[in-house]
Amino acid sequence: MSKLKNGLQMALAIVTILGLITFSLFILEEAFQTIMFGTWPAQDAQDWDTVLAGTDLMETTVTTLNVINYACGWLQPLAFIAYRSYGKAARFYIQGLRSKVFAMSPESFDGRVHTFVFRPQRIVDGNLVNNRITVETDIPNPTLTTYRIRAKIIVVHNRIIIRQHNIKSISVL
Repeated sequence: MSKLKNGLQMALAIVTILGLITFSLFILEEAFQTIMFGTWPAQDAQDWDTVLAGTDLMETTVTTLNVINYACGWLQPLAFIAYRSYGKAARFYIQGLRSKVFAMSPESFDGRVHTFVFRPQRIVDGNLVNNRITVETDIPNPTLTTYRIRAKIIVVHNRIIIRQHNIKSISVL
């Protein structure tokens, strides 16, 4: 009888610990979704700074979710797989939402490093230009092709200027 009691207590302890892990992951998933829902009215209002702040909160939340999942979520393999997929999907949503904010309000990224796709409309004095965005590069013979750029965004007199020394990477797509 004592062995049965000890076995049941051990089983209860294991189930409790597993429940703690998955419940924490569930609450983080709900937090992410609540933040996401908060970005929707901000998008409707074209309040891009609030939307960008929402992506920062989402990033923190999904990072916490991933840390917990990779640290101990593997104790429940099916939950681990599910929350790993959720984390990947959440990061994709963040990337897409930041792309939308950059397209609608690039000045919201002032002072931030951001990766974006850039399609110049013209070349002026060797610089790639598209509306209010100017990319100053030392690319020999730049062309009107599509570029993927990772750079620090700087706003100067309502124009977005990306200077060569702020470019982390640039590649032709």
